[in-house]
Amino acid sequence: TMRTIHVILLIIGLIAVAATLFVFLQERSFQLAPVPEQSLTVATTIFPLFDIAKNIIGDRAKVLLIVPSGSSPHTFETTPQKVKALQDTTIIFAIGILDAWVDTLIESLPNAEKFLVNTNIQLRSSEEGEAYDPHYWLAIDNAKIIAQNMYQEIVLVDPANQEYYEENLQNFLLRLQKTDRTMRELLAEIRSDKIIVFHDSWNYFAQSYGLEIVAAFQPSPGKELAPRDLKNLFSLTEQYNIKVIFSEPQLPIDALLPFVEDLGLQLHLLDPLGGVELRDSYIALMLYNASTIAEALK
Repeated sequence: TMRTIHVILLIIGLIAVAATLFVFLQERSFQLAPVPEQSLTVATTIFPLFDIAKNIIGDRAKVLLIVPSGSSPHTFETTPQKVKALQDTTIIFAIGILDAWVDTLIESLPNAEKFLVNTNIQLRSSEEGEAYDPHYWLAIDNAKIIAQNMYQEIVLVDPANQEYYEENLQNFLLRLQKTDRTMRELLAEIRSDKIIVFHDSWNYFAQSYGLEIVAAFQPSPGKELAPRDLKNLFSLTEQYNIKVIFSEPQLPIDALLPFVEDLGLQLHLLDPLGGVELRDSYIALMLYNASTIAEALK
């Protein structure tokens, strides 16, 4: 009938209008959310800074890591390939002291400026004759300040994306706060707060989480601990009833293993840098270290 034909035509017309509207809205949504152009390139010296920067910057800039994961910034040497890869860098976020080689690197980078992330951080004095202890990122409270320092610098060079960066910063600060609570819960149950470490990296961590470092022995490549050091280490383990010693994955410890075994000590790894499996973010790294200490001292 004629009425049926009209109804069918009306339905076809409505479908056509809906399809046109759908396509229009799809195009509009693409126009409203363009793929951001990564005109800004930022570099960081060590992995913890790389991950903090990534959390704030998201997809609005390219973030490069200078010291490869698993390597030590203390012994890092620049290569021509690394210089080439960093040519477009605008900002290099650095810790200071342990990555002082940045000053030489920047001479080959025409547009790059170094930015130390330690503004407003209460720096500890160093027992190694340095101006300060540079391992300040190993406390969550300091990571919050580092993130805010990075945010302020990024906004200066890319003000158009300030709102996006600020939202990322606030989300990251909340996640850091939650991580801090978890770490404190993990470390609340330890039987002793006294630890011995094989690298003087852990003073900020210890201060923040109520630990006491009774000794930090510093083995270096090809150098064994002197007999006096070993005697001192033995007496400290006796005095404080210490059964565990903490080393780091970036350090050579082969020469110490026989001594550790002779004393009946357990060797556990703390990692100040991360960037490897199970420690592939700043937060995962900090949780790993807290869990390792909690497990070793329970």
